[in-house]
Amino acid sequence: MPRNRILFVRAFTIALAWTILIASGGCRRSSERSINVPAAILEQLVAKFPGPEYPATALSRNMSGVVVARFAVEVDGTVGRIRLLESPDAALGRAVIAAITRWHFAPFRSGDEATVAIATISFRFDSNLGMVTRLGTPRAPVTVLPPRWIESTEFAKLLTVGDAIFLDIRTRKEYRRAHRDGFINVPLDELRARGPIELASTTTAVLACHRSVDVGCSEAVRLMRTLGVPTTLLLAID
Repeated sequence: MPRNRILFVRAFTIALAWTILIASGGCRRSSERSINVPAAILEQLVAKFPGPEYPATALSRNMSGVVVARFAVEVDGTVGRIRLLESPDAALGRAVIAAITRWHFAPFRSGDEATVAIATISFRFDSNLGMVTRLGTPRAPVTVLPPRWIESTEFAKLLTVGDAIFLDIRTRKEYRRAHRDGFINVPLDELRARGPIELASTTTAVLACHRSVDVGCSEAVRLMRTLGVPTTLLLAID
């Protein structure tokens, strides 16, 4: 076979192989857009968020430590591209990957367009307690501002920014009866337990409160101050 024809056949074969690879999804486009989002913000969009189970084999060996993983929330809300950044033991790492794989988020949006969101999350495995806890991002020293009331116009702007967490600390029953769109219901007793972990990287918290005397809201404000949340805003629900 003439040399020129051999070269042409090879070139055609390589081009065909690349076409098949790209069409099958084996090669991602480098232009794919993504946004780095703190796990605390993604928490607002989560549909299912089970934590990892402590592997019996690791527990029997008294294996403890912190596992750090990075993952992507795809445009359809599924989780993919999970990568372990730190893991003291293979069994602990597998447990974290298995948990993250089961998560499903509402798609993260940038404006009107769904986009890929990248997040990093950490879990501490403590063999002495037989417990797994989720760790927030360590916070640098910050200035904690006094809480202030906001009106509906500022609230609407905050909803579009994406860096605030909106908390309704009333009971489940009160929340079901009536609530503002955009708020997640974390009753005060749950907030005391979940706050140190889930609000560790939060910069702005918006609390739904009554204008009149609201003991629960006052306690939530004190909790935000204790946790070092820089900005706490109050929105009237009456």
